Amino acid sequence: MTERIELEMRLRESEEKYRSIFNCSPLTIIVFDKNLRIVEWNRKAEETFGWKKEEVAGKDIIELLIPEHLKDKIRQVAERLFLRELLANFVSDTLTRDGRIITCECYGTTYRNAGGRTYGLILAMDVTEKIKMEIKLKESEKRYRAIFTHSPVLIAILDKDGRKVLLQLLPAD
Repeated sequence: MTERIELEMRLRESEEKYRSIFNCSPLTIIVFDKNLRIVEWNRKAEETFGWKKEEVAGKDIIELLIPEHLKDKIRQVAERLFLRELLANFVSDTLTRDGRIITCECYGTTYRNAGGRTYGLILAMDVTEKIKMEIKLKESEKRYRAIFTHSPVLIAILDKDGRKVLLQLLPAD
């Protein structure tokens, strides 16, 4: 096997490995250029937002995904990302194809390709349900605390061996 054929084969294997990782990622991956135009969009992004890769290629990521009231803020984050080439971590409401607003936890950075061009990279996860559950848990804890604190009767919570875990004494008259 000639050296050239071997190099081509290794390059092809490397590209296949990259594509597999990119498309099998459990996180949304979006690559965009300095003009904020989408260059790459993985399968999880298709699943999360509802658009196919071919439908979003070349579109402005902010115009496509960000609600109007957040566009300026997110555009500033993107500009700082490119200026400093740093890692950004933020939570933002985003739009889906069907008009729903979902909340995504996002990690952004930039990278340079072999030709020296800089691209933005966003890894995101839909945390909408997680946030809803956290809110419900806090509300439940607040209700429990109110019931426990203001109860006119003695409340005792025991462990499986009958030892006192928590005791609410009756308010003094």
